[in-house]
Amino acid sequence: MAPDQLELPGLPSVAPEGFACRADLISLQHEAALLLVFQDLPFRPFEFHGFEGKRRVVSFGFRYDCAASRLVAAPDIPDFLLPLRAAAAGFAGLTPDALRQALVTEYKPEAGIGWHRDRNEYGDVVGVSLASHCRFLLRRQSGGKW
Repeated sequence: MAPDQLELPGLPSVAPEGFACRADLISLQHEAALLLVFQDLPFRPFEFHGFEGKRRVVSFGFRYDCAASRLVAAPDIPDFLLPLRAAAAGFAGLTPDALRQALVTEYKPEAGIGWHRDRNEYGDVVGVSLASHCRFLLRRQSGGKW
């Protein structure tokens, strides 16, 4: 499938400008190793303006402080994430150093994320789904409506 083609019944088949997807970005062995390491990460509930999302997160490099509406420092991106960062950057046509923040998110089965917009402070956003498929539903504004 070409990166600009999506296969979702009843939805447009052309992805928005700047969106691309690829299966098998990393090997199954690399994925399994990451999932083992993730078990020991200090996950915490995702907080958004006093509410907890249906996911747990760990931030590296930077994290977004919703209360202060700004990026704040987080622990450095650990060595075990650097090969994944390099693969994600290569896919996106970036240098690994351009990806200065990593967010590891744990979703329970059937727990999704509602409509949102990534903060401008993040710049380029590259997402990698491990352990299961991930469906992106994208929308765009047209005439003041979504």
